[in-house]
Formats: sequence, C-alpha cells, structure tokens
Amino acid sequence: STWTNGGLFGGALIATGGTITDVDGYRYHTFNSSGTFVVTSVGSIGLVDILDVSGGGSGGSGSGSPGGGGGAGGHLETDNVTIAATSYAVVIGAGGGSSGGDSSVATLSTTSNGGGFGSNSGSQAGGDGGSGGGQGGNQNYGTPGQATPAGQGNIGGVMQIYNGSASGGGGGATGVGGQGNANNFSQKGGDGGAGKNWKSLGVTRAGGGGGSNSNGSGYAAGGSGGGGAGDSTNSPGGNAVAGTVNTGGGSGGGRYGANKYGGSGVVIIRYAI
Repeated sequence: STWTNGGLFGGALIATGGTITDVDGYRYHTFNSSGTFVVTSVGSIGLVDILDVSGGGSGGSGSGSPGGGGGAGGHLETDNVTIAATSYAVVIGAGGGSSGGDSSVATLSTTSNGGGFGSNSGSQAGGDGGSGGGQGGNQNYGTPGQATPAGQGNIGGVMQIYNGSASGGGGGATGVGGQGNANNFSQKGGDGGAGKNWKSLGVTRAGGGGGSNSNGSGYAAGGSGGGGAGDSTNSPGGNAVAGTVNTGGGSGGGRYGANKYGGSGVVIIRYAI
C-alpha cells in the first residue's frame, strides 16, 4: 500500500492547485488568480467546503458630486460539496472599475456576484451586486445598490443632504453600507459595511468602500475586509482608496477624479486531512 499524510492511499482526499496550507486538521487551497483544482483521489469522505469571494465594485466619482462607496464582492460559502476525481476550473473575479467580476468553481459552487458600483450622482442608483454600491451625489434621488442574490452581502448606504451632501458607503459581507452624515459642516460619507472572517481563519474579506462628501471635511472608513476609505479632500484627484487585492473589498467613493478599482476576489477550497 502507498502511505500518504492522511493514512493508507484512498483514506485522504488528494488534490493540487492554488497555494496549499494546513490548519487545524484541514487543508486549504487558496486561489488568488484563476487556475485549476485537480483532484486525483476523493478519499473516504469526498467532501469539500468552498468560499467564493468576487471582485469588489468601484466607488463613484462625480465632477463635484460625492460618489458612493463601492460594494464588496459577493461572499458565498458552500459547505459539504461532493467532489469527484477530476479537474475543476477556478475563476477569480477582477476588481471593478465599475462593478466587480464574478468568482466561481465550475460545477461545484454557485457563482458569487461582483460588487456593485457606487453611484456618481444622486440621480443614479448605486449598482446591484454581491453587496450593493452606496448612493451618492447632491440630489436626493436614486437609490443605494441592492445585494443580489440574497445571502452574499448587504445593501449599500444612503446619502444625506443638509449643508452640503455626503454619500453612502458600500455594503459588505456582514454589514450594510453606512449612511452619509451631512448634518453639519464636518460632513463625512458613510463607512463601508463590514466583511467576514471565513472559518475563523484570521483574514477578513468582502468589506464595502467608504463614501465621500461635498466639502472635504470628513473621512469615511472602508469596511473591515479590504474596503477602501472614501475621499476626504475637496480637490481634483482626491484620496479615495482602492479595494485591497484578493479580498473583494469595494473602493472608496471620490468627488473629483478617476474612480479607484475594487479589490480582486479569491476562492478557497478546504477539506479534512
């Protein structure tokens, strides 16, 4: 018989692909870019758990109007998936210059949806996605982006108008996008919604981007899990922050200048060893 680290051959699932780490009795295959998960033996259990995180959406950036924060990429968990001895294509969603790209493992998991874009003006709705983009602008029209389908994230935040305007933050895996605060001259956009730490691995992903405001006096934090901070200036270019790569975080909303990209996604496959 052939001995493996899981016992006699056939007792352990044997596979290649991605970056492989062993933690607390489980083997994790982490795909930071698209690739192939190749199973040569399903072992005695033949089950895997999968995390799909899609690319985060871009924050909005109007010509003087505060843009909403980008929504986080969908955070989709699929447990106890039956696997076969074959090859599975893994697709990693890119961070969006608008909405983020989708992530998936062919035939094993439902596709997680890319994060929705933050709106560029109050008359434009925030984009729908895994988590929705924040509502932005200086007109109280439009709506924040929705989380579609349900279960992958949360809705974007709403803007507020009073002595100027402040946009909503993007939604995150476990939290809705924050509401903008324009009730005084120390305005700030809404903070990004919080992400999630899958299987207590110590890495939080899928945080929403922070919103921006119309007078440059407030700072909106990105959501935990790679969300970028919103623009806190009142000048061309601004200082909105992109989403962190391989977290699916949404980027912060801006007021002037080019949109910042959301963070790319990730796929993690684990099984007992």
